[in-house]
Amino acid sequence: MKTLSKNRINNTRYLAIAIMLGFMVLLLSGTASAQAPTKGKKVAKIPQATLKETKITASVITAVDEISPMKIRLNVLNPTGKSVRISIRNYEGIAVFADDFRGREYTKILNFNSILLGQYTLRVNAPKQFETRRFLVDSKRNRILYQADLQGKNNPEIMTAIHISYPTKIMLHLVNNTGKPVSYVLRNEKKEAIYQGVIKTTHFSKIFDLMEATDGKYTVDVNYQAEKVASRTFDMRTSFNRSFTWTDKRGRPLTKAGQTVASMEAID
Repeated sequence: MKTLSKNRINNTRYLAIAIMLGFMVLLLSGTASAQAPTKGKKVAKIPQATLKETKITASVITAVDEISPMKIRLNVLNPTGKSVRISIRNYEGIAVFADDFRGREYTKILNFNSILLGQYTLRVNAPKQFETRRFLVDSKRNRILYQADLQGKNNPEIMTAIHISYPTKIMLHLVNNTGKPVSYVLRNEKKEAIYQGVIKTTHFSKIFDLMEATDGKYTVDVNYQAEKVASRTFDMRTSFNRSFTWTDKRGRPLTKAGQTVASMEAID
């Protein structure tokens, strides 16, 4: 009898476990069927974000530094990595210098000591942009006087000063306490008189301008009663110096601040 009752209890337990397992299977199958899409019906798709590549436009940057009166250092930064053309053209549009590069940086020293005088344009052509800078190569005439030591006989009654008052001008200043006339004369190296006169006043001053005179030696003499009181020789020399000047479109010189500002022009 004890064995029979134990078997009944075990059978009851197995039946309960079987019922629970069957219930769980039904529950899981119902959930799966609920999630499955129904045939013939459209199911909304989940939208996905689309990433678009951002276009970055890099600009070519040009810098120009004057390292001496007729030399400049050209530096071009090229973050695009594309071909950049550099050229210098004269006023007729003829290229006197041209170069191309694809690197990230370009550096070159340009010497204008041997270039012909005239108006030029420096141009940097980059993808979808270009940069221009205009400059003038000119020659300036400089006229300078050089003076020798003052010569003459010392006369306490006549005080004479003969010296350069400007690069091309000679100053003659005289104090005459003799009460008698004193003469002066300016001669070239051929001994030809250019300026001359007689001083009858106590104080006298005169300027001789030799700006348009030819190169050579000039002498100013001050004479009193047939004797030379004072004398000084001057040497006139002319030099031509080449100059480099940044200009605007009309050829007018730019200010110092304007030299660092280039005219950027975009290509449509």
